[in-house]
Amino acid sequence: MNIAWGVCGAGHLLKESVEVIKCLLDRKINVTLYVSNAGYEVLRMYGLLDDLIKTFQKLDYPSDLIFEKDEGKSYPRTARVYLGIYKYVVISPATLNTMAKIVHGICDTLITNLVAHALKAQVPTIIVPSDTDHEVKSKVPIMINRASCRECEKCLVISKCPEKAIYLRSDGPHIDLLKCNLCKVCVYSCPKGAIVTDVDVIVKPHPLVKKILEGLRSMGLIILEDPRHVLNVV
Repeated sequence: MNIAWGVCGAGHLLKESVEVIKCLLDRKINVTLYVSNAGYEVLRMYGLLDDLIKTFQKLDYPSDLIFEKDEGKSYPRTARVYLGIYKYVVISPATLNTMAKIVHGICDTLITNLVAHALKAQVPTIIVPSDTDHEVKSKVPIMINRASCRECEKCLVISKCPEKAIYLRSDGPHIDLLKCNLCKVCVYSCPKGAIVTDVDVIVKPHPLVKKILEGLRSMGLIILEDPRHVLNVV
């Protein structure tokens, strides 16, 4: 079996999505993984990107890892869905931005093009929204706890960070999440224990999400609350 899977730039359900992708590969199911520009950034800041790249480097077609940044403006490899090789297209996590574009027929990104082609090729498409119509608990990958951060005479973690992701401002140290790959060197280097990871946050529903989800369902798309439910479908 072959599945095309799209990853958008959302932290909520991202780790779970990657776990399911690996589970599918373990089951000898081929996965063509499409990663949006924002998805690339968020995978990196959650510390998931490098391992994914290593995993897919060992695999053969049709398993593949396709980044939006390598696809120009025409996203040619999304047209693979017309070959009739995919049993499902899965988008997980699917951001509110991507879902809204799908509902309104906008196809200006890697993921929205993938879904548009899937609809035209009549490939069953599963959407796992990162935004839902109810409150959810999510996680921030890394942050500085200002209550614990006592501005040392010299911040030790700035020089320790291999990605140069920590920098000093007049109000203290900050983390550039676009450079961070969650290696956690800073976590172990801070003598105050001020840098923490996997911080729980509560996310309330966007006022338009219910209408957007209804629009997706009206188009015949399958909506699942958790990427792990994909394993029950495929």
